[in-house]
Amino acid sequence: MKVVTRDALADLLLEALDDAATAATVCGLAADTRTSEAEPHPRALDAMLRSVLTPGFDAEWPAVRAKLIQYGAALENWSGQAGGSTRDVVLQKSVLLFNHHLFFEVHEVLEPQWMKEQGEIKRFLQGLIQIAVAFYHLGRGNLAGTRSLLHEGLIKIAPHAPACLGLELQDFIAGLEKCQQIISGLSPETCKQFSPDTIPRMRLVA
Repeated sequence: MKVVTRDALADLLLEALDDAATAATVCGLAADTRTSEAEPHPRALDAMLRSVLTPGFDAEWPAVRAKLIQYGAALENWSGQAGGSTRDVVLQKSVLLFNHHLFFEVHEVLEPQWMKEQGEIKRFLQGLIQIAVAFYHLGRGNLAGTRSLLHEGLIKIAPHAPACLGLELQDFIAGLEKCQQIISGLSPETCKQFSPDTIPRMRLVA
């Protein structure tokens, strides 16, 4: 998928997380695309999708289709902002997206908040961003980037265990360390053998 397409789709999802009408449209597109594996369904090429994607995105349809289906699944589990501070809402969104393996989108949600923070909170959020981007790189076969970012991210979040900003860390870190061990033994030829089910889930605690 082209970077411009990736970014436009991510922007659409972020809008949908804040706007119920956009969310309903994206969920509708996701439902339609499930029945249009070979060719774009007419509704999947509606005005909204054409307005956010560059001309010629039809050639990228398989990747766009897969991403829309992921977005629909995530939005179906999103009940809207559950209150609290802006930071709390950002973390709620990040947990949702991480657990749906939308790792680039986690970066897009967290980065603006990271830029506002200072001190240890800023460092902690940077660690979360690095972990998400590590798995994004893994999906693209970039093992060097995966290993480096996962290592750096773990260093930044580990001192905050067992929890930080309402995010459970003890089990999360243990799961990440298991992933780290598996990834250390991968090669470019075996990279695709990594099971996404190994990636731990993020969990908010009271």
